[in-house]
Amino acid sequence: MAAIKSKGTKMEEAARPALEALGFEYHPKGVFGNPDFAHMGQMVAVFLDGCWFHGCPEHYRAPKTNVKFWTDKVAANKARDRGVDELLSGSGWRVIRVWEHDMAAIVEMVKH
Repeated sequence: MAAIKSKGTKMEEAARPALEALGFEYHPKGVFGNPDFAHMGQMVAVFLDGCWFHGCPEHYRAPKTNVKFWTDKVAANKARDRGVDELLSGSGWRVIRVWEHDMAAIVEMVKH
């Protein structure tokens, strides 16, 4: 687990040039839930979710070892994500969650 990065991931680095060109800030300070990118003026928060750690319904496969730990971990991640979405949305933010497998479409998702 120590080797798993929370910043500077391949997904973030792939999306960063396009999102920064649209006025998004990378890992902005002071936004609840620690989005990967946020547009402060338009109140848009973008989260880039890895299919495995966030339990993608299309790609997540339960591990064969340490099953209870990982099942609980992914369930807690999903619950946390829902709570963050609700709090930000309730505060006037537009929340965009992009699955790892949808990265090619991120700019179009953010523009609309």
